[in-house]
Amino acid sequence: MTSILNKAWLLPTRQVIVQPKRFRGKINIQKPREPHYKRATVEKFVEPIYFNARWGKPLSELCANVKNKPSPDEANKAKEPHPMQRIIAREARNWFENSKMVAFCHMNPFPGEEKFNFAVALKKHNMHFKVYGKPTIALALKDTPFLAVNRLFQSHNLTIFSPGTDIQSLLKLLQKRPELVLMAGIMNGKLMSRNELMNYAAMGDITAVRSRLVQVLQNAGGANLNRQITHHQSTLVSRLKQISTPEETTSESPEENVE
Repeated sequence: MTSILNKAWLLPTRQVIVQPKRFRGKINIQKPREPHYKRATVEKFVEPIYFNARWGKPLSELCANVKNKPSPDEANKAKEPHPMQRIIAREARNWFENSKMVAFCHMNPFPGEEKFNFAVALKKHNMHFKVYGKPTIALALKDTPFLAVNRLFQSHNLTIFSPGTDIQSLLKLLQKRPELVLMAGIMNGKLMSRNELMNYAAMGDITAVRSRLVQVLQNAGGANLNRQITHHQSTLVSRLKQISTPEETTSESPEENVE
């Protein structure tokens, strides 16, 4: 009997594996089913109510933080420019003052390698491009005739400087770069729009155009056009010469009369 009991106690125990399973399919987490009417009533009844601290306050109290906060213009005026920004602004002003042609382009993103190739192509035509921010341009063009170009620096811009006026070569280079959009430019100190720059480039050589204009005026006014234009100036000069030269004495000297 004892041996039978020992064998019964030594039998291995079996673990029961329980796997719960929901009836009628899975739970839809994204679109859960509406609760039962009684449960929905209870949930609505026990829903907490939070008090709005801003309810009923006047507009002056609600906008107190906005009133104390300075405006963007006042913040920009109070902010002192960085010394490095002053150096860059001085360099930009030097470019504007020593360039006969300045082109302002809107710059869309394009790879750095393509940007380097574009800089090399500009260098072959004695042109250079610079990228400046709006605060730097505003500091550089302060108290200058070019103050109106600040409105063009609203987004990512690229500025091209050239000591010459080869607008035809510049337009050909910009046609190869659709990421750059020409907006305006400065030619010999005069601000021009994009259409005016295109018309200026269509004229070709400005020296030949000026010679044709002089020829047309010469034919319209006759061969003596130059004499007609400078008639009053030459007459004034001759009258001033007559007044300034002393009158020649016609009377003889006393010694000659004695003899």
